[in-house]
Amino acid sequence: MELNECYFESFVDTVDAVHEVAKFWEFVQSMLGSLYQFGALKSKALMSFYLYIKLMNSYTYSVGWDQSSLQATLNKAMELHKKVHQQLREEFVRCPNYDQFNIDSVASEFYNKLEFGNELSQSMYIQEIRLCIAKNMFDVKKVMYKNENGRKSNRFGIFHRMSFQCLFLNEFGRRFDIYYLGWAVDVQFNWEAIGDTILSRLTEAKRLHLKKDSLELLINYQITCIDYLKIFILRFTLIHLEYLKMFGWLLAQTDRSIITGTDGNDYVEEWYFILTDFIKLLYLKHDDFFNNLLWSLEENSLYVYYSEGNETIRSHVQLELENILSTTFNVSVCEPIVLNVKSKDVSTLKQEIEENSIGKARAFVNHIKGYFDIDFRIIQTIIGLKNNSDF
Repeated sequence: MELNECYFESFVDTVDAVHEVAKFWEFVQSMLGSLYQFGALKSKALMSFYLYIKLMNSYTYSVGWDQSSLQATLNKAMELHKKVHQQLREEFVRCPNYDQFNIDSVASEFYNKLEFGNELSQSMYIQEIRLCIAKNMFDVKKVMYKNENGRKSNRFGIFHRMSFQCLFLNEFGRRFDIYYLGWAVDVQFNWEAIGDTILSRLTEAKRLHLKKDSLELLINYQITCIDYLKIFILRFTLIHLEYLKMFGWLLAQTDRSIITGTDGNDYVEEWYFILTDFIKLLYLKHDDFFNNLLWSLEENSLYVYYSEGNETIRSHVQLELENILSTTFNVSVCEPIVLNVKSKDVSTLKQEIEENSIGKARAFVNHIKGYFDIDFRIIQTIIGLKNNSDF
């Protein structure tokens, strides 16, 4: 970043300077992949740097500056570059002075080289910058390969999963995604109330900002998408609990025992497996709510059919749903669950549970598996950077 600032000072054409800086995205993506592979992806500044150079490719849109004024454009490019540069310096301030990658050492070597040489033309000066950066990149790659020596490596797979497209969840949140999913998977919810939130946060995260933190915007967008998907599974769970309560009541009316029979046990187990698939997909293994919900279903599977046990779990699910709607989407209204049961007959109700509850929920999980094809362990790792320290 120190030497890249020279590009903005040297290039007459700001667009050429931007492209010169932005072309290093593959190298930085490899660095992030290598760090993640060995459990060391903890740098917010490096993630911000990656977002910066990727978004710089479309900088005229991202920053919204006026192309009619070249100097104003150049000034904004420089300001943005210095902002990210400062983030890197502040985070890596503890890098030892004797380290080969210490920025002051690298920059000093470059400037000393120029000082003892003849006065260079612009093209030669730019070439010297390129050579110095290339040497630094080569040295970093050697360290990356050394770290991987003797350890199982999946360089290509990790590189793909760290791609811009994956980090932005295939740009999930476009109007078609939101309303199609809401229409195709009916969980009795008005999606118009929250659909625009995801789209606006996606749009905001895809822009570079001088005043805002691009990484924070990306993380907010990722959290919003995950919470949106949670709404589906929570609404499905409330529907399923209503079905199970009605099912237990019908069995009691016909003197059929839930405890000794097999009429109902499978439906709690089925739901446990559906939730487990959902948790694995979004890598929610550290989510306290979902861990407690799985524990409740596993430990109290028979009591879910009785009003008291059912209501206890239902109230926790409802509270979590309302919390997500309020915190993430600023929505306070949540429609009540209404079951349109065709007949209060055990066999008919079983069919409705299998089709309208279990069947639809399983189809929903399978659909988002196919849509995303994303490693949510990486997404959750990035989200975790938000809690390392305040933005």
